[in-house]
Amino acid sequence: ETGVAVLELSTGRLDVQLCPPARLLDEIVRSDAAEILLPEPDSAGRHPLAGELQARTSAALTYRGATDFSAERAAQILREHFGTASLEGFGFERVDASLQAAAGLLAYVRETQKGAAAHLRPPRRQDADEFMVLDPVTLRSLEVERTLRTGSRDGTLLAAVDRTSNPMGARLLRNWLCYPLRDAGAIRRRQRLVGVLREQPATRAHLRRALHEIGDVDRILGRLGVKRVTPRDLRALGAGLLRLTEVRDLLRSLHADECDALAA
Repeated sequence: ETGVAVLELSTGRLDVQLCPPARLLDEIVRSDAAEILLPEPDSAGRHPLAGELQARTSAALTYRGATDFSAERAAQILREHFGTASLEGFGFERVDASLQAAAGLLAYVRETQKGAAAHLRPPRRQDADEFMVLDPVTLRSLEVERTLRTGSRDGTLLAAVDRTSNPMGARLLRNWLCYPLRDAGAIRRRQRLVGVLREQPATRAHLRRALHEIGDVDRILGRLGVKRVTPRDLRALGAGLLRLTEVRDLLRSLHADECDALAA
């Protein structure tokens, strides 16, 4: 299996997964990355995936030395950055190919961002078997994010169902649509949560207002991490954090196990 790591620098989210070689290209394309890091090939010439990636994405391709992706270097980089003696606390018993990819990515960010990477979160494992595989061709055919004819968002499935209250919710909904769950139990839990909210419109309305006022905490924290935060950002962050208690209390008032878990 091949290791894949995807970083959203604006929020600090770092997802990793072990991907079968047959699905590697589709997973990279589906991530919709602006830049893709590849280890330098052993011999002279381009990386085996370079041609396909250039044909199927508009991402910039950047080559890094193989040392950045070695298991020994990966363990050192990750432990130093997150200040831990081991990676077991993050759910990893050993340094596998996914963590090697994450470490190479982290080394690149620390180098190019001049150390402004303190906001990056610990790597989070994505189980490839947890989600249905929708390759980029299928996503385009179903017009999940972009229409076939114009490539715009208008007229897509996402545009039809997106009634989220803040940008964090919009990103989560996009992930739900592009990475559908496979586990029946997880699907039913999500359905029960939606059902509880649907049956209590007054509480739902209060919750939507509170979430709207919270704003995009993830992005503000990201700008804070790279030292590009503004006084307006800090004011919005403070106001948003003050509303979290209200959101927690509203979720608990719904008296549902799923809501209690979210409010914990």
